[in-house]
Amino acid sequence: MNHLTRKYNESWAPIAPNLGKKMLFSSLTARINRCLEPTYTCTNTAIRAHSVQNAAVMDLLHRKGHVKSLTVNRRNADRFELIWIDVGRNLATTFEGFCSEHDAALFARIDTRPFDPADREQLFLYSYRAVARELHQLMEAAVRTQSMYQQRIEAGIDNGNEPERAGIMAVEHMMTAHSTFVYKS
Repeated sequence: MNHLTRKYNESWAPIAPNLGKKMLFSSLTARINRCLEPTYTCTNTAIRAHSVQNAAVMDLLHRKGHVKSLTVNRRNADRFELIWIDVGRNLATTFEGFCSEHDAALFARIDTRPFDPADREQLFLYSYRAVARELHQLMEAAVRTQSMYQQRIEAGIDNGNEPERAGIMAVEHMMTAHSTFVYKS
């Protein structure tokens, strides 16, 4: 077992529960807000666009204008828990992956026409949007993990000058996001 593997397999140093919650909740505010259009040259701010078509698909899923979504319960300061909440259909399944111009231009064929399973371009665009959403989620996860690692360094839990479990985890998230970036490209 090499030094890196041994260090990675060591158990986590205990963190005071209040500090751990503070680190987690502050990392949840990290956002990636850039247009992921194919050339990656667009500097416009991304909008909250649907990864699932609002008009056709959400019509089937919503009840009284809402759908169920899993989220972190931020009101319970005593423990971390996931809860189901009602989310307005206009906010559900959105991500900040494309600016308004590119979202409209790239996805017009699926946003303005009925779904046609024989239309290969539509099928590609649905897949492309799903991969873009996954890339966006992975990029945010990488930023959040790095943010928590930085907070561990600032709190004196890690030193940031050698391979540490939290730092290696941050790098692994970045590598996963990069692999997905390469796949999308």
